[in-house]
Order: sequence, then structure tokens, then C-alpha cells
Amino acid sequence: MEALVDVTASLEKLRTAPGPRVGLVILTGGQGIAIADTLGRHGLRVPPLTQSSLDELAAFFDPIGGSFRNPLDAAYATETPAMLARQLDILDRDPNIDVVVMDLFGTIMSARRIQSDFGVGLGHRADVGGGGGERFLDVLAARAERGTKPFFVIVTAAEKEREAIELRELLRDAGVLTFPSAERAARAYAAVLASKGAAR
Repeated sequence: MEALVDVTASLEKLRTAPGPRVGLVILTGGQGIAIADTLGRHGLRVPPLTQSSLDELAAFFDPIGGSFRNPLDAAYATETPAMLARQLDILDRDPNIDVVVMDLFGTIMSARRIQSDFGVGLGHRADVGGGGGERFLDVLAARAERGTKPFFVIVTAAEKEREAIELRELLRDAGVLTFPSAERAARAYAAVLASKGAAR
């Protein structure tokens, strides 16, 4: 039943499903390998970015504790909503990428934080954020509405299921396609891809 719900939601939210190549943004390194493996089991791929994208990311991405290879380990490079928007823009333009996915690990990005402009993850500094400007939620909602490629978010709970549920509901209310696990996300997108005959 949950598979049907996920696929139906994906068909409603995703205007296109151009292919299986995933641009993945994560906030904790260990998740990237696990998510990439899950995507692979469903015929999806996490390919290298173009050199042009790597050059753009290198201009502002702090490699200490993170990586700007695909998947982007963005804990140190998501201190403001503008920094997150820039990363998503680069993935959206990269010709090696068909769909953009972000993993919001429940213990790092809370519903309270996503509604602020405070820094996230290990890159948070006391002097960053809090200015009352664009919020992280605004960036994700704008990407879902106006991005040229399909976009969705995975919110994994860790041990904080209540907080994860709150965050998923907040994102869905903002128009962002959201899944509670990489498995469900991969299965749903692969099904949409197959239904559109775009798998390659």
C-alpha cells in the first residue's frame, strides 16, 4: 500500500522523470554510501559531476569534513540558505544529472531549523544566520516548484521519529515531495521512470 501511495505522490509532484542519474546532497557522510547503494538496487545511479560543476563548487565548498563530489557531503557548506540554493542550482544545471535529491537526516535538520536561516550541521557558526531572511524551507520549496529537474527530499528519522514526521509534514505542506527512507524514494522514482519509459 505504501508503494502505491509513494508512486501516486511522485506522479502528481514530478513533472518529468528524464533519467536515472541522481545528484545527491547529504548532510552527513555515512548516509551517502548507504543511499547510493539503495538507489543502485533500483537501477538508479550517482554519477560523477561535470568538470564545470566541480569548478563551481570548488569556488565556495569547504572540503574539510565534506566532499563536493557526487554525492555532495554538504555539512560544511550549508551554513546559509543561499549556499544550499547555490549547490542545488549547480546540480540542476549539470548535464550528467537527471534528478536532484537531498537527504535531511532527522538529527541534523529539524523543523525549527528549516524554518530559519541558521547554519546547519557541522558547519554551523555562531556568526552565521539568524538574520530573518530567506529560510532553508524557502529554498527547498522554490526548487520543487521552479527547478528544471525533478527534486525530492528524504527525511530519515534516526531515533527522533516525532521530529522527522514534523519535518516531513512541513515540507509536504510547502509542496516538496518527501519520503521517509531512501528505499521508498528509490522505489517510487524508479517506478515513475519505468512508467515514462525513460530508464536508460
